[in-house]
Amino acid sequence: MKPKNTLLAVVTTFLFASAAQADPSALVRLAPARVAQLAPQISAYGTVSADANFVTTVFMPREGVVAAILARPGQTVRAGDPLVTIRTAPAAAATYEQAVSTADFAAKDYDHTKQLFAEQLATRSQLAAAAKADADARAQLSAQQKIGANHAEETLTAPVAGIVATMVPARGDPVQPGADVASIATSGQVVLNLGVEPRDAIALRPGNSVLLPAQQGLPQMRARVGSVGAMVDPASHLVNVLVPLPADARIFIGTALQAKVDLAPVSGVVVASSALMTDGDASYLFVAQGGKAKRRTVKVAFETDTAALIASGLKANENVVVQGVVGLADGSAIRTSE
Repeated sequence: MKPKNTLLAVVTTFLFASAAQADPSALVRLAPARVAQLAPQISAYGTVSADANFVTTVFMPREGVVAAILARPGQTVRAGDPLVTIRTAPAAAATYEQAVSTADFAAKDYDHTKQLFAEQLATRSQLAAAAKADADARAQLSAQQKIGANHAEETLTAPVAGIVATMVPARGDPVQPGADVASIATSGQVVLNLGVEPRDAIALRPGNSVLLPAQQGLPQMRARVGSVGAMVDPASHLVNVLVPLPADARIFIGTALQAKVDLAPVSGVVVASSALMTDGDASYLFVAQGGKAKRRTVKVAFETDTAALIASGLKANENVVVQGVVGLADGSAIRTSE
């Protein structure tokens, strides 16, 4: 190549490079703003617990003392598995012995009164009183036997298969008549107890969709609000929202989870969240006009993970930059891959 031609090629290349640097174009992806419905979301945190509708309580019908704990909270049990052994308290044993003695005396007194009545040495009313005393004493003894007072020790078993939710704290603890000793939660029947700000809880209704993002090693899942509390918890100052979880969720009781609850959908101009940028307290995006990116300040009504509802500053069908936004300035040249 002749020196003159070489110089011309270098100059031409330099001029083209300078022009490209003077007016660079950014590769972007556009999407039209559309009129659609978008459901605002609220985030809340909660803990998984057993569904109270599927918890069976095991109670002690008489006074006793814990002799041995045979199952622990969180343990899986089958129906009939031993849970705890209770030793009958001395006072309960004394009450049973008294019922036995009273029943024995009443039976003998009734027999004696019947003999006297047959010999016309007792009145009909005396016979009736003796019969009633005998019946009452036998009923009292039967009641004591039904609560197991005739046993020095008794091992309580699981009435259903499930997970031990609660258990008496320790061996040697006293147990009052009718007191709960343990509770069994049916496997797979769990709920998420969410704590929601009162201002957000006002908008919640049973049936609202709930998104549980992938977390704690669990996959993403969907559920629905079961009930919304009507009072503020005095400790947390939040409203309790109950969310029944799918039976196949396989979530441990006590797991802390985050949830996103969908509110009633709102109609308006919707864009992808990736289009939005912020400058201080203001939000803006870029609209494509004549191969240029025009900065547009907008007012955002609310935003979800993937989309935003624009309250003002944007019209439907305007082409919005949804990818390649970073680095753009008002008037930047843009191009698309199409």
